[in-house]
Amino acid sequence: MIKLGVIGLGYWGQRHVKSARSSGRFTVTRAADLDLSSTIDYAKTEGIDVTTDVNALLTDPLIDAISLATPHSLHPEQVEMVGRAGKHVYTEKPFAFLRADAERAVAACQKAGVVIGLGHDQRFYPAVVEIKRLLDSGDLGTALHIESNISHNAHQKAYQARNAEVSGRNDANDGRDGYSQSRKPAPWRMDPKEAPTGPMVHFGIHRIDAFIHLMGDIDWLFANPAARTLNPDVTDTISVMLKFKSGATGYLGCSLSTPLNSRLQVFGSNGWARADGPDDAAEYARLALKTLTVVKGQDRQAKTYEATDSVKLNFTSFADAIEGKAPFMISHQQMIHNAAVMEAITKSVETGNQVAIG
Repeated sequence: MIKLGVIGLGYWGQRHVKSARSSGRFTVTRAADLDLSSTIDYAKTEGIDVTTDVNALLTDPLIDAISLATPHSLHPEQVEMVGRAGKHVYTEKPFAFLRADAERAVAACQKAGVVIGLGHDQRFYPAVVEIKRLLDSGDLGTALHIESNISHNAHQKAYQARNAEVSGRNDANDGRDGYSQSRKPAPWRMDPKEAPTGPMVHFGIHRIDAFIHLMGDIDWLFANPAARTLNPDVTDTISVMLKFKSGATGYLGCSLSTPLNSRLQVFGSNGWARADGPDDAAEYARLALKTLTVVKGQDRQAKTYEATDSVKLNFTSFADAIEGKAPFMISHQQMIHNAAVMEAITKSVETGNQVAIG
């Protein structure tokens, strides 16, 4: 069994613990978190020794790998830090906001000879697996276009809760929306420093990874942001038009100020495939794309998939890479390219221009 330490034991760090353990490949007995008041009870229940000292995990010879469930801006530096400590590292998305930061993190881990895992688990969704098969087999013909929308207002609840705390109200994020019953977003998620492109960083980035996985590298993009429901400093809605190096086109829309919506559709010269997410928020948290419709000529087929623990499958891929059985699902080049795309989106937002991706 691979011994895993977890840095960041909040909502998603606890998901790391659950999914890593359920993979049957990891044991988790140590963790680090800056706020012990909110994690100590969970840690005791799960038999985890939790500390505020990250170095205690980095220097522990009994720990083989570390997972990061920490604020976005910390990831590149922490990946390097874990790599230099000689531990395999699994980080939540985003891998980095800047291409150069991603390249440094990858280089540090390559130098140390450790494996990098990245939390883009939607590649393991059954609908995405089938779309990938349809594209690779040529069943859909020449890939022409991909588009997606992924939106929900869960993170806005954190913003409302922060404002309510400042004003002395206690009516925000009361769980009546459904989604907030399944998770409680941390207020840092609404900080422009941690989410310079708003919903694109929070959840749109998962579809950027899916785009790269399904259609290849992106050549250029144009991003169009809006800030209509929170304040002028917080992007609540964004759309991105893009062109792939293959010549195919794409579109991605995201909003954190509208009810739950999740869709991914690929168009080919012989047909199209569309994956749709569930309406129920708690179900969405388990499987964001549930049904798949495939149309080829006059033939139309639809299938509904059962929820699967895609995070567990991602940890399984991480374990396989650590043990030398297979490379991790996402290559280093794709990790860096994703960071380059996110940097280009931020630049396009700032300049109002189309941005090429090197």
